[in-house]
Amino acid sequence: MPSKTSTSDTVHKVARTRGPKASAKLALNGSLWLQQGGYLLGGADRIALLEAIHQTGSMMKAAKVVGVSYKTAWDRVQDMNNTAGHPLVDRLTGGSGGGGTFLTPYALDLITAFRQVEKIHEQVLGQLTKSLAHPQEVLKTLSTLGLRTSARNQLVGTVTRVRAGEVDALVELRLPGAQDGQGDVLRASLTTTSLKELGIAKGMQAVALFKAPSVHLTRPDAPDEPAMHNSLPARVVAIQEGGVHTEVQVRLQGGQTLVSKVGADHVATLGLSEGSKVLAQFYDHAIILGVV
Repeated sequence: MPSKTSTSDTVHKVARTRGPKASAKLALNGSLWLQQGGYLLGGADRIALLEAIHQTGSMMKAAKVVGVSYKTAWDRVQDMNNTAGHPLVDRLTGGSGGGGTFLTPYALDLITAFRQVEKIHEQVLGQLTKSLAHPQEVLKTLSTLGLRTSARNQLVGTVTRVRAGEVDALVELRLPGAQDGQGDVLRASLTTTSLKELGIAKGMQAVALFKAPSVHLTRPDAPDEPAMHNSLPARVVAIQEGGVHTEVQVRLQGGQTLVSKVGADHVATLGLSEGSKVLAQFYDHAIILGVV
């Protein structure tokens, strides 16, 4: 008479048979979901649907791109519209052919924000995965995620160019722009050794940190200073006067804010006030690059 095998034993046997080899490395995985007012707006699948709508201009074509039916795509868009609190679709015409579908600026911003956070999320999981074999390293990695610095200027951007020499390296970082993905470009210098240790490569997200005193302000029509590797058009949004130094906040073309600490006499010389146009200039070696 054959011995009885419990369901639990069968499950364990199947798991052992189909599971990974003992030599396989542990890895972390996770998904991102957007919420609005406590309600789920969607994750990567719905963002992909919005992207397909933007690319094709058709609900029917977008549904085929993401592999769902027209009705499912329609229902998901309607659900997102109702949950977001802002219209995601500017025009949605029904019919057997799917009609014409156009995303609102809010929807486009939502896509951009999600993809940026998604990249950072993947980098965090990648760093934690490397630390799984050593628990103390996991704690160390987690502690750095909440790291705060005294640098007043902390800008997140996308690496668009990397030039590495024997000793020195140059990295170009594009900041999010106000229109058509065109933003200001920062140039940072670091050692090639640091470049390799950080694993900086084109397309990844990085953080540029630099202190307020390193930002020099000048008039837009001032002569070019080639030594200043970064010269970004900006507009003054706030001035906080002090006895010797004055803190000036300026807004870049893409909407990011920089802080400059200059002498009070310099502000008077330039005749700065809220709304004044300036160039924010600083050296490439003044920037410290960080990655998650």
